[in-house]
Order: sequence, then structure tokens, then C-alpha cells
Amino acid sequence: MNLQFGSELMMEEGHSQILGEESPRMPSSETRKTTGQSSVQLHPSFIGVMDALEESAKLQKDGYLEITTLSGNQFQLFFRLGRLVWGNDIGGRFRRWDRLLRQFCSGLAPQLRRLQAKKPDTLWEYKVLLKLSQKSCLDRETFESLIRSNLVEVLFDLIHCSHDVSDIKFVAQKESILSSPICLFTVPSILDEAMKEYQCWEDAGLLGFSPTWSPFICSYESLEQSVSAKTYQVIVQLIKGELSIRDLSLLLPGNLTSITQTLVSYEQKGYLEFCTLEDFPPPWPVAPQQEERAPSEEMPLVLCVDDNPRNCRELGKIVIAGGYRYLSIQDSVQALSFIIESQPDLLFIDLVMPVINGHELCSKIRKMSTFKDIPIIILTSNDGVVDRFRSKITGATEFLSKPAQKTTVLSAIQGHLAYAAHSAQK
Repeated sequence: MNLQFGSELMMEEGHSQILGEESPRMPSSETRKTTGQSSVQLHPSFIGVMDALEESAKLQKDGYLEITTLSGNQFQLFFRLGRLVWGNDIGGRFRRWDRLLRQFCSGLAPQLRRLQAKKPDTLWEYKVLLKLSQKSCLDRETFESLIRSNLVEVLFDLIHCSHDVSDIKFVAQKESILSSPICLFTVPSILDEAMKEYQCWEDAGLLGFSPTWSPFICSYESLEQSVSAKTYQVIVQLIKGELSIRDLSLLLPGNLTSITQTLVSYEQKGYLEFCTLEDFPPPWPVAPQQEERAPSEEMPLVLCVDDNPRNCRELGKIVIAGGYRYLSIQDSVQALSFIIESQPDLLFIDLVMPVINGHELCSKIRKMSTFKDIPIIILTSNDGVVDRFRSKITGATEFLSKPAQKTTVLSAIQGHLAYAAHSAQK
């Protein structure tokens, strides 16, 4: 790997050699092999990406290669005289930045997370690192490792979604920051490492999964019965649909591939499911969207009990969009007192929760005269006959399958509230 720090970099554009060495050759389109390994199964469109990388390296100019996908994601790979200096994946840019800070700059991470930019900036993270290098806040090895890790991750994700590539272009850029980069990496060295990691991912049978996905528990009871008490506590604390697989790889023993294999095995047994995560907000001011009018205090109150915060958020969006007031609670133990205090008009309750499950909570609610007629809708991904029958016995009004669909949810709310209002008038 060829690297060089800013003040030590003394070269002119157009030189055929960089750092006194002949630039390594990119692997040909026909070969595309990782060192010492068999060829990675690449989508034909990624051959075009590799050709573009090779051409960008040959141009030996400052700028970035921009790759756009049909699904709307965008990748940017920044060059200084044909060498890589930084990479962005617009879809998960700030989640990756947060993870890099925790991994390589744990002591500085709190201050760096609070840094703000005045306007959108494609190289904001790199500018932060450049200031740190100028102040000697981190050692050279840390800078190299952080930037290299970022580039490898971006290329890995680009390989993973290469079937979706729709446009590739090089954008020339004469930004001063690129004229004094922190580190320089040859394209072949970074690409080779990314392809090696992807080869391991492929060999493990994980092509249908992404390290950017987030696992969440969908069957606490089954999971608890299949793992040790210690393992169960660790899983319950970490896996809540809020951390990506890459995030978890920093917290759990083993490498990214082995951790993913374990999670996938749990998913195949029905203990876990995977969801996508939204990126963190950018560090610059964003024009506020026009806020939806808050539901009137006279509108019915819908309350959700679900230990998964993501499920609560998604259901909340649907309920509020329908014009209803909304509250949620993730702790099933505290749910009953919260229900008594808030006096909702309708309840959504997740079936599978730790300590107190949906059946038990529903039964407790029905024993209270105040809530003997409140509509209770059980939500679960376990759409079985036994669960449906037990839900009726414990007093559930309806049984809906996850993920809850907008039309189904709003139709259920409207129907049950109308029936409850009609019954109350008799």
C-alpha cells in the first residue's frame, strides 16, 4: 500500500510516477481475481465500474468517480492524481462516519459528533480528519487504518449492489483539500482487499444479505429456549433493530462474516428478522419540511406496546398520518401502568415480547373494568392458528400480521373505533 501525508507530498499533475514508484496495474476485465483466491462472482455491470476505476487512476487528476444505482443510491470515490483519498456511500454516509469514529477515534468521538458544517459538503468528514492531522490529534497509523477501512467498506457495498448500477461518470474537481491529502492509496490495493472480503462473504453463502441491514428479535421465547442465558441477555441488549450488522461486528467477538452467518442462522430458525436502517441526519442545517398538522386533542388516542422501537416508529407514522393521536411504550412490564395513566381509545400490542408477552398483557388489561371493551389489536409475525385462537381467548379484538400495512392498520382503527362508539351509545 502506497501512502503519503500532505506536507511530504511534492508532485506535479501529469507525472507518470507517484511517490517514486510505478503505479501498479489494475487487473484486466478478463481476470478480476483476488490475490491467491478464485474469481469473485461479479455482475457484468461491475466490470464497467472496474474499468472506470482504472481509467480514473490513469487520468491522474483530482476529482471523484460517481456511481449511481437504479434504486437511487450514489457512491463517490475521490482521487488525487490517480490515487484514492476518500469514499462516500450517500445512502449510509453518516452511519459509517459514526462507526469509524467509534472504531478508530473513541476518545475524540463525542467532540467530533458535535461538529457542524454550514452547508452541504461532499468532503466534510475528510476535512475533519485533515484538521486532526494538522493538529497531530491522531497518529499516522490510525489515519491510514480509518481511511482504508472507509474505502474498503464503500467498495464492498458497491460490489454488493453492482447489479443495480445505472450511471458512471468522473467529475473533475480542483478543491484545495485534494491537493494535500492525508493518505494516498492505489486503486488495486483497496479494490483487492474489498474483493477478498466479498469473496469471503460469497463463500459463506451471504450474497442475499447486506452488512448494512439490522437484525431484530421476532421470537423471544424460541430464542431464549435455544441459547444459553448469558448469550440470550447479550442478544436482547444489542439486537433491537437499531444497529447494523457492521455496527454489531464492533461489539461482538468474531469477524463480520462469521457474525453474519450466526445471525442468518437465527433468522432461518425464525428467531430474528432483518430490516433496513435510515442514515443519520447530516451535520449541516437542513431546511425543515412542512410539518403535518398535529392531531386534535379531541381525536382518539392509539397506543402501541412493542419492545422494538422501529416497529413503534413505523406504526406511529401510519397512525398520525391517519389523523389520530399516538403513544408507544417498549417496556411490557411498565405497559399496564402506562395504559392506565394515558387512557387510550385503542391498543396495538406485539405478541412476542420479553418478560410479559402480548397474550399475558391482553389478559391483564381485560381484567380491568375500565378497559373491558377497549379494542385490542395483536400484532405478530407468527401468523399461526394457535396464536390466533389464544389471542381470542385472552380478549384480543383482532389479530394482524407484521409488517403492518397502512391501509390495513387505518381500516382496523376506523372500524373498531366506530364499533366501540356505537356500542357505548346503546
